[in-house]
Amino acid sequence: MVLPPPAPVCWQKSSFSGGADCAEVSHVADEVWIRDSKNPDGPVLRCSRERWASFIAGLAGDKFQSIVV
Repeated sequence: MVLPPPAPVCWQKSSFSGGADCAEVSHVADEVWIRDSKNPDGPVLRCSRERWASFIAGLAGDKFQSIVV
């Protein structure tokens, strides 16, 4: 489900973004929220902390290396 976040929410960018537009994340209760920094008032993707941890582990393990964008 995609909903706008309630205010205030503390958003964080990756230290690798270099100040560029990118995805931002926020830890809210037992979920992780993800949004596009170029559209801060836009939709928010919400997932469990467990799914987020699995996604990050997949990135660290090059699990998505074969995906071409």
